[in-house]
Amino acid sequence: MPSDDGVFVYPDEPVTRLIRGTLFLRDVPAVKPDEVNSAVQCYYQVGRMSLELQACMDLLEHVMAEPAYDVLRTKEQLGYSVGADAKLTGCVVGFSITVQVRHHKRMRV
Repeated sequence: MPSDDGVFVYPDEPVTRLIRGTLFLRDVPAVKPDEVNSAVQCYYQVGRMSLELQACMDLLEHVMAEPAYDVLRTKEQLGYSVGADAKLTGCVVGFSITVQVRHHKRMRV
């Protein structure tokens, strides 16, 4: 959002620092109890925002998008939607791979 002098200022956004080598699992129940769609997202927190790091994550997204779709969606048939995305949350750069499915099944991602 622009400030009074026209300079863009990012709003404060709290970001939890994930400890290297640990697993953090967040299970979020569906809003509707009869919901049959579900998703799994593997998120890798990379580090503090820098132009170089963001460029690397954008390149990684470009390189991984097609192979992730080919392997996870086409060959493994894990879900109807598969994505590999660079993320910027607050000032923290990350990368995620997301698989969405139409039914509840145990995924081996």
